[in-house]
Amino acid sequence: MAADGGPIFVVRHTFLELKLPTRGRSRTMSDTGLHLPDSPVSCDWVQHLKAPLCLDCCEVSSAISTAPADSDDDRPQSVPSWADDSEEDEQEKTTLMLRNVPYSCSRDELIDFMDSKGYRGKYDFVYLPADFRSKSGFGYAFINLVSHRAAQSFQADFDGFCSWRQSSQKVAEVGWSEPNQGLAVHIERYRNSPVMHDGVPDEFKPALFKDGNRIAFPSATRAIRAPRIKRR
Repeated sequence: MAADGGPIFVVRHTFLELKLPTRGRSRTMSDTGLHLPDSPVSCDWVQHLKAPLCLDCCEVSSAISTAPADSDDDRPQSVPSWADDSEEDEQEKTTLMLRNVPYSCSRDELIDFMDSKGYRGKYDFVYLPADFRSKSGFGYAFINLVSHRAAQSFQADFDGFCSWRQSSQKVAEVGWSEPNQGLAVHIERYRNSPVMHDGVPDEFKPALFKDGNRIAFPSATRAIRAPRIKRR
């Protein structure tokens, strides 16, 4: 090493190697520049990778792109070991993510469509994220079925489906919602979310159902801040 602790050049066979001094402990970083946590944190970073926004801790943005994204921009992400489910848990799953929904399909149109296919009364939660300004969906929806068996039936009926009422050639994909599963989890996730603010039109909000009829969402447990919409 150089006397002053600076870089030195080392000749190895036919290669010239530059060695830089190391100070302190080096930290591993992915080639994307994203530092991944060694353990779970309060703001679920996995969800940031898998969804267009984290409604529990981030600003709602109508201009943000999807990131499991939907459909056309689907980039499945691996789930770290602490979020893995056991085989026993697999049998309890009821929440599905429906991808490749036509952008022009609204939440209520999706609900009417599911009812027409015989699923009225078999689901209790539906949320189709959409752009507040264009009123265009992001291309996917979260649906909680009333039982694991109903969820399996829905998955079998709609995975690969392409006969939409809208003019679209999108081929639907259905998989388990990860990592959020179950009605109670989704109620707690959204009841205090900016998307439930009074200023947000109902068509953009999650909807709850019981026995095929829509019911009111549980009241918020704290003041809901208005969503901040990024301008293009």
